[in-house]
Amino acid sequence: MKLDNSTSGILIRTYFFGAILLVVFYAFIFFFGTSETEDTNSMKRLAIVGEYYIDKYKDQSAKSIVVDPLLTVYTNYSALPKLLQMELDRKWVGSTTFHFGDKEVEYNVLAKAFTEGGKQKVIYAVEDIEAIELNDKEVIILMSTVLGGGILMLILASAYIVNSAKRISRPITELSEQLNKDEEFGSINVEGNLSDEMQKMESAINIYRAKIAAAFQREKSFTRYVSHELRTPMTVVKGSISVLSKLPDKKVQKQVALLRDSIDEMESLTKTFLFLARQHTKSDSVIIDKELIEETVRKFQPLIDANNTKVNIELLHSFELNACHQLLSAAIGNLLQNALNCNQGSIISIFASKEEIKIIDQGTGLSTEYKRSDGFGLGLKIVSDICDKYNWQFSLSDNINQGCTATIKF
Repeated sequence: MKLDNSTSGILIRTYFFGAILLVVFYAFIFFFGTSETEDTNSMKRLAIVGEYYIDKYKDQSAKSIVVDPLLTVYTNYSALPKLLQMELDRKWVGSTTFHFGDKEVEYNVLAKAFTEGGKQKVIYAVEDIEAIELNDKEVIILMSTVLGGGILMLILASAYIVNSAKRISRPITELSEQLNKDEEFGSINVEGNLSDEMQKMESAINIYRAKIAAAFQREKSFTRYVSHELRTPMTVVKGSISVLSKLPDKKVQKQVALLRDSIDEMESLTKTFLFLARQHTKSDSVIIDKELIEETVRKFQPLIDANNTKVNIELLHSFELNACHQLLSAAIGNLLQNALNCNQGSIISIFASKEEIKIIDQGTGLSTEYKRSDGFGLGLKIVSDICDKYNWQFSLSDNINQGCTATIKF
């Protein structure tokens, strides 16, 4: 059976545990308190009655005088019951209680000393209290009554506690349901008589939701502005580059080529940022095949040639992935660029499968100096954000011999 971990369930369990402990505790307190009270009252009675009869019979020659069925006065130590003689010293005076469990006998004893003919004489008042104390049957009845009353009160109180616990937790449950249902970050309004803490929580949540809603609105506005305001000047720049490319001057053509590469990179980055800001939908889909990876590699061909680096691609089979084409290409491109920046005259291998993509290089690896320089660079931060968007796992690790491996697990 699944344990109820709701607020009401925790409150109810806490109450029952505490109540049961309380009932058992007070049952034991009652039992030992009753026993102790019996003994104390008996000793008080003996202190009053016993001393009276000791003074009254101290001059009697009889060794024992039965005052009543419970009280006996002994003027001689040898007349005491054998059990008491085994426990008492002849010169002992005072009051105490002796319980002989194996004999089912209990005595209250008061001893008082007198001087007679220059000699000390001790007279004893002994009361058999076993006859007036609760027997086992009476103790069981008493304990059963106390426990039964406690359990009855527990049951009656349980109904109230369970109802109260549910009433206390109801606003929390309603708050949770409203938070799950409302995706527009509107104001939350919990009905009912709310506690001061619950009112503060509701107010704090509404303030926080208002801030989130404002932040989302700013993000939407920014995305809209970027989409329009950046694309327009980039289109103008691309048109100007197209006009300049018709000029015969070689120096101009070289600068035009640099401008064209830069504007293409800017356009690609803008698209990546816009897609990152856009909410992910299940309709996004991309086919990962060798052509897609080769297309991404071709964008870095000048850097590959400049670094005298070779890129090997190994794809087990083509597969479909629930992701945006632009973002996946950006992730692979940033990892490849990172590998190219750390490699000279070596081989970079790209392995792709339905489970993961790995880019393995033979460069400097994750050196201490590299780690210290601004994290791992903006490119890898973009890769990390893309992976977070799709709940992919991104990791970097040093190879055993040389270089490092970048892994994206889908």
